Amino acid sequence: MSWPQAKPGLPKYGTWFPTQSKMLAYHAEMAAAAEPAAAAEMMCVGWDRLNAKEACVKCYAFFPTPERYFAALDARHPAERNGYELLRQDAPVCLYLDVEWLGEPDSRHEVVGKICECIVHKVNHKRAGEVRADLRFVVSCSSRAAEGRTKNSYHVTCPDIVFANNHDGNARRFVASLGLGGDMAKKIDLTVRARARVLACACAR
Repeated sequence: MSWPQAKPGLPKYGTWFPTQSKMLAYHAEMAAAAEPAAAAEMMCVGWDRLNAKEACVKCYAFFPTPERYFAALDARHPAERNGYELLRQDAPVCLYLDVEWLGEPDSRHEVVGKICECIVHKVNHKRAGEVRADLRFVVSCSSRAAEGRTKNSYHVTCPDIVFANNHDGNARRFVASLGLGGDMAKKIDLTVRARARVLACACAR
C-alpha cells in the first residue's frame, strides 16, 4: 500500500511507499501495463526522512518520468532535497562514478577531468583509424568543508557507456581497468556496484 502524497516531509509529487519492496512491486505493475517507451522513462527513488523518533530512515517513491522527479526536487529548499535515484536490479545502467576524497580543494576539478580523460582513452585506444567515440559526461560537484579540510565530492555519469546491470561485475571491472594509479584510483568508490543501489546522481539508469 502506498502512502498519501500529503504525508509530512515528503514532496507532493510521486507515489510514496514505506519499503523498497512495495515500491518495486508497484513499478513492475505500472511498467507491465505501459508501452515500452513509457516504461523506460519510469523512475524509482529512495528518500531520506525523519521518523517519529527523529531518526533518519529511507522511504521510496515511484515517478512516471525523471522530469516529474526533478520537478519535485526543484520545488523544495536545497537543504531538503533528500532524494536518490534507485538503480533497479537487472535493469540497464550507464557508467557512473562516485568520486570522493578529503584534502585540499580541487578548485579546477583536475582529478575528475583526468578520470574522464582516462575513460575516453579506454574506449578509443583500440579503435582503428580515425574512428573515435565522442563521449558525453554529466558531472555534479557537492564538495564541502569537512573535518577542517575539504571533502571533494563528485558524481560523474556517462550516458554513452551502458552495462546490462549495476551488479554483475562488468561495470566494476571497467572502472578498475582505467589504469588511474594508486592514489587517484582510491578516490573512486567501487562499493556502489550493488543490487538496487540508491545514489545521488542524475539518471544513471
